[in-house]
Amino acid sequence: MDWYEAIADEAVVRDGQRVDRVLMYRDIELALDHAPELAAPWALMVQYLLPFDTETAEAIWVGFTQRFIVKGPSDAYIEALPDSGLEDIRATCLAIWLAFEIGDHDNYEALIAHADASYEPRHDPDNGEFAYWFHLGEPYPRGQWNNAIMNTFVAGQGTWTSILQPNHEQTDSPGAGSQDNA
Repeated sequence: MDWYEAIADEAVVRDGQRVDRVLMYRDIELALDHAPELAAPWALMVQYLLPFDTETAEAIWVGFTQRFIVKGPSDAYIEALPDSGLEDIRATCLAIWLAFEIGDHDNYEALIAHADASYEPRHDPDNGEFAYWFHLGEPYPRGQWNNAIMNTFVAGQGTWTSILQPNHEQTDSPGAGSQDNA
């Protein structure tokens, strides 16, 4: 038995098929389990598990979407903490890519619509560069937020999983779809 199999049932607590808790860290000495009810750690757990335990990653994704996606009539974003009203921009960007990677087309379309409407997409035709600027008024696009979303535009669906699972199929990326809206 490897380390993941030894802790998987405690790290991802389920009620039937529904994921109720995601353990990010266990401090044995302090007898402390760090299982925050925050969007970002849940999204990261999906990202990290997807190539290794796709079934569990997808179950966490379902729990993540139920807890943290706030849907409007034409778009959606990720709420940092359920019922807080606070948008988590980086988690939204990460969720866009994860929805694309997993093939959750409905959530992908709603989330990317929000990014295109709210995150100030810009295409610089002279340099051939595209980024979201997030209305921050900074001289360069915010790397921490853009790095989470750009995989959607540069890699096909399944690329992340295929890097670590060579037999996993990939499909085409949507390319620079948002550049057309910029």
